[in-house]
Amino acid sequence: MIGLRTIQYRSARSAVASIHGVQISVDVDPARLAELAEELEGITHGVPRVLTRALNKVAAHARAQVVRAVRRVLNVKAGELRRRNVTLRKAHYDRLAASVHITGRRIPLRSFAARQTRRGVSYAIGPGRRKVLAGSFLAVMPSGHRGAFARRKRSRLPIVEQFGPSVPAVVEGIEELGQAALEQSLGTRLEGEVDTQLGLVLARHGRANR
Repeated sequence: MIGLRTIQYRSARSAVASIHGVQISVDVDPARLAELAEELEGITHGVPRVLTRALNKVAAHARAQVVRAVRRVLNVKAGELRRRNVTLRKAHYDRLAASVHITGRRIPLRSFAARQTRRGVSYAIGPGRRKVLAGSFLAVMPSGHRGAFARRKRSRLPIVEQFGPSVPAVVEGIEELGQAALEQSLGTRLEGEVDTQLGLVLARHGRANR
């Protein structure tokens, strides 16, 4: 066993209840750093090279895992999730930690394939599961903002925009993305990836893995 500290799973909620973020960080145990330094002795930047490659591959896998899991719940495009909600911060030589940041406000209802019907706005938060919010309507505000709206009362005004869930809230409800599950799956993957990258670096310098 390599002995890795694999996960720091933190939730930071802002003053606005609808905004929160979750961070998954991957770090390496100092004891393993000493072992790697001995195996890579004489190779310039050997340890950071091995670790940054391993960490970034595991973080990229974690990001893909989050995106796939969220898309099973939300009818959102993968590219949009990667661009806005599930971002990757790579490790580098002087910062041996990679992280996946899961952030975002509640998603406007209009984003969920919204269509106007006689009864109200039809939408699909989950793939293939359409619902209708009775009495709601699609509209363009004077500012140019498009959205799905509903009246608070029977009177014409005020109207309020309608929203679906936020990506962080969805993630918190997915069992496979819980702390225990991630510690097991990413920890195992990180151990294997460090060994793989170590072998590649040693082979490039004509040395065998011990």
